[in-house]
Amino acid sequence: MFFKKYNMFVWDAPEHGLSRPFELSFSMQDIVHYLYTIFQIEHIVMPIFVGQSLGGYIAQVYITEYPNTTLGFISVDSCPMSRRYYSWWELALMRHTKGMYMSIPWKLLLKWGINGTSETSYGCQVMKNAWSVYTKEEYCSLADYLEDGRLELSNNRAERSMKPL
Repeated sequence: MFFKKYNMFVWDAPEHGLSRPFELSFSMQDIVHYLYTIFQIEHIVMPIFVGQSLGGYIAQVYITEYPNTTLGFISVDSCPMSRRYYSWWELALMRHTKGMYMSIPWKLLLKWGINGTSETSYGCQVMKNAWSVYTKEEYCSLADYLEDGRLELSNNRAERSMKPL
């Protein structure tokens, strides 16, 4: 079985899961520094990241900030961090994430988010439970905050430091 052969580390990023509440005053670089510090304390070396959504963004920034410290990265529902993958209008729209999200009724935003990230009824329930702890304002602010953080990585350092397995 998997758990008998491999160690697994599961982490709640700031303002997620049991780490709430967490003041929105951190950057993506802060998040990866927290994670790096935890790895140092726990003696975790050369991890393979499996990052879903925000976890994929965190993994990409981690790999950029701490090159040659990971064995691999598996992305699940995360976009590339490099600007070269995006058109000018997509980058411009990312700066208005909160306004766009706020314009969508909360129940509809939840429905779209849940259906867009889950296929099974179990997955949908997990996402519904995860999102239900947020108010619409909190969720939209967090999404906007993290989208802005994604734009901080303006060059291709992440791509150069990530090698295919």
